[in-house]
Amino acid sequence: MIWIRSFFRKTTTKVYFFVLCFLFIGIYLLNSFTNYYTNLLNNAFRENTVLYVIGQNDYYNTIFQYKSAESIQDALIFTPNYECKTLARQGQIIQDMTTGSIISNTPSEELSRLTWEELAVIQKGNRIFVLASDELKENEIRLSLNIQVSYDIPLTELNNEPLDIKYNGTEYNFVIKEIVNSRFPEIYIFREKFNEIKENSTVYAYKVIMNSYYDAQNIVKKLNEKEQNSDFYVSLNRVENQNDKYNMSGLIEMTDILRMVSLVAIIVLILVFFVIIKNIISEEKGRMRLQYSLGYNQNHSKIIVFKELLILLIFVILISLFISMLLIMWIKNYQKISLGLFDFSFLIQMMLIVTIIISVLSLMLKTH
Repeated sequence: MIWIRSFFRKTTTKVYFFVLCFLFIGIYLLNSFTNYYTNLLNNAFRENTVLYVIGQNDYYNTIFQYKSAESIQDALIFTPNYECKTLARQGQIIQDMTTGSIISNTPSEELSRLTWEELAVIQKGNRIFVLASDELKENEIRLSLNIQVSYDIPLTELNNEPLDIKYNGTEYNFVIKEIVNSRFPEIYIFREKFNEIKENSTVYAYKVIMNSYYDAQNIVKKLNEKEQNSDFYVSLNRVENQNDKYNMSGLIEMTDILRMVSLVAIIVLILVFFVIIKNIISEEKGRMRLQYSLGYNQNHSKIIVFKELLILLIFVILISLFISMLLIMWIKNYQKISLGLFDFSFLIQMMLIVTIIISVLSLMLKTH
């Protein structure tokens, strides 16, 4: 205990203590802000974004590995059946980009009506996602879309109107039960009918709801690296309303910056801590030689140094954590930012890193 007391009375030890406390407080606050904005981003992402996957290979297990995948729904992929006139066809103009001449000009059919294209969740190929529902009867169909257009004819007038869809050359006849407002355009049909059609499907399609922006980015990257088929499609479809409280683009930018700054700060902390521990060990070598001359063996001297460093670390974490919590409480009360007060996993990670540094440098220590 005498050696440890003298260690903490040294001016250099006190300087090291304040430097480490300052760094740790800064990193803890940075981590709290990063978690706060990451949670905001993930909440906004979950409400505004859907992951669609279409391909010849089944990637269900790849997606299922991510705990942030809240739901994975099987889907069928349809294209518009323009023979069914209950819905209109959207106009299309194809123009030669070199000469500017019009190659094809297909006029819109009754602009006041709902079009097939408005139900296409994937613009490439006008592909429509069809999902199963347990709330519908055998011949009923529900149209779900983000209603942002005012129609001359109320959409409710389409209720009970026939709607025929084709799949692999087979026509299926339905009656529109209702049209509901949602963030993404989709069609729902009776589950048993869905399963019947799916038996003849050679395409795997999924609608995935995720609660992690960064996990979703990883899935898209991983699937794109695996799949080279031109028919393969994976996309994060995002829809934001003007009334949404947070702008996702701003949240993504802020979170990316905070994650990068936090990473740099942690690296700086590790480097500073490494240098401080190395300096402390160099300063302790003279005393260790004295201990050795008094009969202490080398391992006992190393244990004393390890204890000194470990106690220093514990005090740094305890004091820094206390000050950090006071600052977070002040921010929550006066700045109205709901930062997390305690992050156990972050503390464990930091303690593990610095304990490894202390252990390695202590083992490398020589007394003579």
